[in-house]
Order: sequence, then C-alpha cells, then structure tokens
Amino acid sequence: MQRCSCPYPKKRLKGLKRIYEDGGIRAFVKTIQDNRIERIISALGSDKELLRKAESEAWYLSPTLEEGKRIVLTTIPYHIQ
Repeated sequence: MQRCSCPYPKKRLKGLKRIYEDGGIRAFVKTIQDNRIERIISALGSDKELLRKAESEAWYLSPTLEEGKRIVLTTIPYHIQ
C-alpha cells in the first residue's frame, strides 16, 4: 500500500490488519480479491460479455501472492465499462 497514488481508507486498513493477524497473508490477499470482484461485478451489472472479458484480465484476481510472500497488485481501470 505504500506505492499507491491514492490513499487507502484507514478504517479499511484496520480491518485488513485484523484479518492478516488472525488468518495470515493468504486470508489477507483473499479478502482483497473478494472485495475487488464484488466491486467489478457491481460496476458491470448484468453485462455478461463485459464480465467474461474482465475475468480474463490480470487485474480481475489482483492482488496475487507470489512465492508466498510478495503481494502484487495490478490496478483496475478507472472507467471499467
């Protein structure tokens, strides 16, 4: 989160910190992935073609955990539709 051009909400960071402390790095990353997927589905609505296209993009399941220790975040498009 330190190399981001936009600040992450402190309230959400506290919640993510608890998830990390309770469940570890994999739970932390999974929580962020699930949240991102919810936002993508919400933004695309019922457009199944756009959703299929989004699912094929690197940012859809971002962040990823590489080598069990490095979190890599691929940004989502500003205008997803």
